[in-house]
Amino acid sequence: MTIAHGILLDKERSALSDQDIVVRAQANNKEFTAIIRRYELSLLRYIRIRGCRELRMSQNLLQEVFINAFIYLNDYDCSIPFSAWLYRIAYKETALFLGKNKPVSDTEKSEEEILFMQAIIDGLGLSFPQGGACDSSLLMGAYRELQADDRNLLLLKYLEGMQAIEIAHILQQREAETGRMIERAEHSFSDYFAKSGGVDHAG
Repeated sequence: MTIAHGILLDKERSALSDQDIVVRAQANNKEFTAIIRRYELSLLRYIRIRGCRELRMSQNLLQEVFINAFIYLNDYDCSIPFSAWLYRIAYKETALFLGKNKPVSDTEKSEEEILFMQAIIDGLGLSFPQGGACDSSLLMGAYRELQADDRNLLLLKYLEGMQAIEIAHILQQREAETGRMIERAEHSFSDYFAKSGGVDHAG
């Protein structure tokens, strides 16, 4: 295959829906690479922000996620979003890792983490004291006060942009229950943020 041919194939795959790519991968194992290309960066980001920060370890964990997805791809239920099915695997693998290893707290926050925090601020109608600039230490302080399950809910909603129905599939819970859990996580974050000096306009 020429380089030009490979580029054309990549463009074609990027235009396909997840469901189309899955059908192709189920029929031809080589097509699974399209799933990896589409999700490797977002899944790695999710894994690292959840607490597996060491790059090599997070990459190994990502590899485990894709290995499991490859093995069980034919069991995928097309009635649910493929992204939710794949993130369910990532959620379980990361939970297993964090159950054996203490999450690492990094004082240097990535640009993606700051944008994630800003998305929470905007989504919940919060602001910094006296209209000040983004204070990452205040944000992360409030975020760290949350329970691990609450942090995961906010990650999935505000970092990955998922709806309650998708998160419900990941957690294998009812949508209504998941919606209530998300609301509680948001309320907890707002409370901690306000106690740390932030402004909760809804409070």
